[in-house]
Amino acid sequence: MTRGTLVAMESSSQSARSSLPVDRVVLALLVWAGSVWLSAPGLTWLDSSELAAAGVTLGVPHAPGHPLYIVLAHLASLVPIGSAAFRVALLSGAFAAAAAWMTADLVEELAWDQASRGSLKVAGFLVALLLCISTAVWQQAVRAEVYTLHLALILWATRDALRWRRAAPSRRPALLASVAFTLGLACANHHLLTALHLPAMLILLLAPPPNEGGARGVRLIRAILWAAPAAVLYAVLPLRASADPLFNYGDPRTVGRLWDVMTASVFQASVTETTSPVLANLGVAFEMLHDTIGAPILILGAAGAWLLVRRAPILAATCLLAIIGNLASKVSMVIDPSNPDAFGYFQLSLALIAAMAGVSIAWALDHASNVVRLTAVCTIGFAALWTGTASALSFEHLDHRRESSTALTDMALLEAAPPGTLWLTSNTFLHFNRLGHQAVDGYRPDVLTVHQGLERHVEEGAPLRETLRRRDPNLTSFLDAAGETDNFPVAAALELSRERPVMVEPSITQPFPVDALRYDGGYLRVASGSSTTPEGLEAQRLDEAQLRVAVGDAFHRKREARTVHALLWLQLAVVRLQRGEPASAALALDHVSTIAPSSGRYIERLRPFVEALETRGGPKGHGLNLIRRTDFTLLFE
Repeated sequence: MTRGTLVAMESSSQSARSSLPVDRVVLALLVWAGSVWLSAPGLTWLDSSELAAAGVTLGVPHAPGHPLYIVLAHLASLVPIGSAAFRVALLSGAFAAAAAWMTADLVEELAWDQASRGSLKVAGFLVALLLCISTAVWQQAVRAEVYTLHLALILWATRDALRWRRAAPSRRPALLASVAFTLGLACANHHLLTALHLPAMLILLLAPPPNEGGARGVRLIRAILWAAPAAVLYAVLPLRASADPLFNYGDPRTVGRLWDVMTASVFQASVTETTSPVLANLGVAFEMLHDTIGAPILILGAAGAWLLVRRAPILAATCLLAIIGNLASKVSMVIDPSNPDAFGYFQLSLALIAAMAGVSIAWALDHASNVVRLTAVCTIGFAALWTGTASALSFEHLDHRRESSTALTDMALLEAAPPGTLWLTSNTFLHFNRLGHQAVDGYRPDVLTVHQGLERHVEEGAPLRETLRRRDPNLTSFLDAAGETDNFPVAAALELSRERPVMVEPSITQPFPVDALRYDGGYLRVASGSSTTPEGLEAQRLDEAQLRVAVGDAFHRKREARTVHALLWLQLAVVRLQRGEPASAALALDHVSTIAPSSGRYIERLRPFVEALETRGGPKGHGLNLIRRTDFTLLFE
């Protein structure tokens, strides 16, 4: 192809893009409208409550901090539409719409000289729509999360890198700046996923484009200079940490702590775990891709990759290396396909497979053979049926319109908490939920929430102790005691409970002697000096019944609600057993059986202890002392 032809085609393509692309606008509006329809009206489970609340309050969420997302979420929370959490959730839908637009653009950029513009538009529209109605993207687009933002930015950078390769020389500097700056923004959102995409981008940017010589080093230096300003957004983290926000993970106000947050050093054990079954995880990852987007798109994607290998090996290598890097982000860790975050990691792989599927569809639609064209149409229909069916089967889980179990759970647990309560949490999601409900909805700001771990993973807990001293000077004795030991300061907490209410989440690792605890609204009230506290059987029965009525629909539809409540009440049953209260332990197990029947194996492991306690050393030979010596952590493995 001559230089003149190339420039003419680029000029024609640029002219076509200068007018508003109606197909892209329609595509983006469809995706965003769907996300608005199904978005949660308030906080949701998992990390979403933390991210939404950190965005609303400009706090610091868990590593790596996600400063770009937090700034954008804060701006979104200022728009006067619905609740603040709803506004942040809409941001995810907007980025999903942008990702759909970018996916359709990728199809055109990968196959611009292989098919007519009409076929490219049709193919791009179809595969982008199928991508965004898949469960992998859909469940990220209806809740506060960082993954659709990452997907949109990476696809934007990849598209512009492809355009850079075939652009007229006069336009290449601007496109290179766009690529680098967008990658810098992506680093300020999720630098690990961005770093794993860089090898693919280097293939595009370092290989000389048509009609241009070397200058690789110059291009690389320019790209770094353009990316650096966006990456400076990480300066937001120490600035906000110095303001003592309610969410202040790692308190990154010093250089060392900022580095720990950015590198997620506390997560290194899970990331580098030598026992991670990498080959097995690859199988799980492929199964997830297959289940969410379907075999037809995977087959069409493989066909598109083959077409790219034959026509443009550099483009094929870019897509395949990007997929390998993206899959590598998760296969070295434990993969839980029931956790939507796992699909968040793999969205880019799905988008690139969809784009390559679009290449093969566009090629087939322009093929001279009627058989090939008819086969393409039938395959597209089959792909739509597959993806649509998978989403329909998961619709109850994807539909967040009625999601209120997070707020209802927090309200139920705190209903009986007196003003000024020190609330000691254990479950991460209950902890996020409590702080999120306080930060976003202003519920019970009089309750001081502290995780039982006292954040000892950050400089042995010193930053948290200093923060708590500023927030509540009455905790000084308790915090001084915490600084003098590596363990939870039980004696100081028991002494504190004489002056103010102290509530602790029931857990198999809770630090207090069971004789110092009594049931109170799902949590346990620390009652120093009282060894004969009442069992509270009827109160527990009433609390469980009220929860089943208030949150019952969510127990059916939302795995997260079932899991959190089941874990809470299973561990309550353990504490009840350790206190010698078989009736209330049995009641807790019955409650778990009702809300989460899939927890049967845990219930069956605990039933014999109830029976043994009722018979006080019956045929199984278990007495109260033996129960108290039992390591119940083994039952939950």
